[in-house]
Amino acid sequence: MLVNVEDRPALCDFHVPALIRRGDLLLTISTGGRSPALAKALREDIERRFGTEWDSRLVEIAVLRETLRSEGVDPGEVSERTRALIQGKGWLD
Repeated sequence: MLVNVEDRPALCDFHVPALIRRGDLLLTISTGGRSPALAKALREDIERRFGTEWDSRLVEIAVLRETLRSEGVDPGEVSERTRALIQGKGWLD
């Protein structure tokens, strides 16, 4: 039987990462149980940086990828064009 009491390490068999979901986008943060407070602080910071708009951004990226792949564009070029879209939109600035 697995036991998980995060704030009592002697009673904890596993650690649960901090999760951020934006549609199909899943971001996780883990400290391997060494600092749940740090994981929480990082999750809160990343939640502010990656708002709900990332759900529609991922859809836009997926449509581009599907279109390029259906046109026979090689995977390396698909990756480059995807990065160009992200950069051109300034999404990670």
